[in-house]
Amino acid sequence: MEEENSKITMTVDIGDGETGIISISASDSPEELAKAFAFKHGLEKELEKSLARLIKQNKDIMMGTSSSKSSISEEAKQSFVQITEHHAEEEESSSPTITQKQTVFNREKAEEEVFKRLYSERKPISRSSNVKNSPRTLSYASAPPVNHCIALYEQGKIQKQVSWRKSLAKKMQSQEKADKELTFKPVINESSNLVSPRVLHKTEDILIKSIVQKRENICDLANHKVQEMMRECTFSPSIDPLSSLIDQYKNQPSPRFERLFDNAKVKEDKLLKLLENADAFPFKPTLVAKQQNLDDKTREACIQRLLYSKERFNRLMDEARRKKESLVDEKTGQPLFRPITGRSPESPRPKQVWEHLYILGRESANLSTKEPEHWRSLTEVPKTTEITDKIYQDFKLKRYMKIFSRLDADEDGVISIENADWAALDEKTAEVARLAMIKAGVSNVKFSIFFEKIDPIVMRLGVEERAWILKRDEMAHELTNHWRESRSQIQSISRLDLRSSVSIAK
Repeated sequence: MEEENSKITMTVDIGDGETGIISISASDSPEELAKAFAFKHGLEKELEKSLARLIKQNKDIMMGTSSSKSSISEEAKQSFVQITEHHAEEEESSSPTITQKQTVFNREKAEEEVFKRLYSERKPISRSSNVKNSPRTLSYASAPPVNHCIALYEQGKIQKQVSWRKSLAKKMQSQEKADKELTFKPVINESSNLVSPRVLHKTEDILIKSIVQKRENICDLANHKVQEMMRECTFSPSIDPLSSLIDQYKNQPSPRFERLFDNAKVKEDKLLKLLENADAFPFKPTLVAKQQNLDDKTREACIQRLLYSKERFNRLMDEARRKKESLVDEKTGQPLFRPITGRSPESPRPKQVWEHLYILGRESANLSTKEPEHWRSLTEVPKTTEITDKIYQDFKLKRYMKIFSRLDADEDGVISIENADWAALDEKTAEVARLAMIKAGVSNVKFSIFFEKIDPIVMRLGVEERAWILKRDEMAHELTNHWRESRSQIQSISRLDLRSSVSIAK
């Protein structure tokens, strides 16, 4: 009975701060508990299997702890070694019995693992003999050493699954929102869709790729040209002009020293001529220009500098205007090229700067005041002629008269909402007529009041509703078609009679 009543509690971390609690008793099935927990929290099949294994492991430990609990003596609690041996017996209570050597070997091997080494070196827990162990304290006392790697791996898998579900839910929500907002879904022809090009890359990437490809092609052509030149052994040296002159001198028939003698004689004649001219002109003037003293800070020097700069500026401006106004180039005599720029060839600023700006500001102000009046006048221009408006008004008057006459069953020239014949009209026309009579505000409505109230209502309707109310009667339309058919028959009969009379006359 003690084994049946014993329970342990497992706390499972689902993810995002959510946890679940599983109570395990000796009579419970690990598979059923894992299946119920997975169904409640929406876990996958793999997580359900791993949870079943953990439940089974904890259940086996609980069963081994309850079976070995009666065999613990009070003297063994005084020694740390006996406590560790007791816990080792609790761990392997569900496994088959092994020898003492195998136990020592397995214990030494287990010390290599961190969690087993920490478990074997922990201090004994002091418990009071009077207080009964609750199911929760029993589960902690009998809990096995936990493999944190496996626990973190399972927790990571659960967290990954939860994040995947959240991203999938967000994607579905955004897709539903897009489907609601997108009211138009075009139907693309499959053949045109296959024929149309597909741009899989960005425009800048395509341009960069084309530039790189162009450079590579240029380099390939240059390398190919160099290879062809090396293959043909073509050589085009750059000849120095001096060396070409020397080559010409060498090819001349006269020897070199005679040519040098002739050059020296020519130079001597030039020197003699200069000496003769020197006797005729003994005075040699100094051609060095007098430099202005820019450091002179007197009033007269400042005025002279200002006048000179003004004169120089005017001279340059006159020369620029003359060149601009002239149609022929002075040096070559050819007509100058004058592009068409949409601007008159005169000076862009014939007046002073302030006067030009003042004129521009006044023109822009006048334009800003005239533009609204211009657009307002365009909107007020009638889109139809007076004859068309008159025909349309007569047509509306006749149509409203027919609606009024149909509602006036007793033909007394007055209608009301209670006595009107609403069955004679269709639903749309009857609704508009009823609204006009309500806006009239009187019980007995005459045609003049009815016309004043219904016309603004009809003009505010859409195109389809207005066309429906102002449409022609079917009877009148049929009469018009019948009249046209009879007229065409009469014309055809008259043509036949005319042809027969002409044939008889012949």
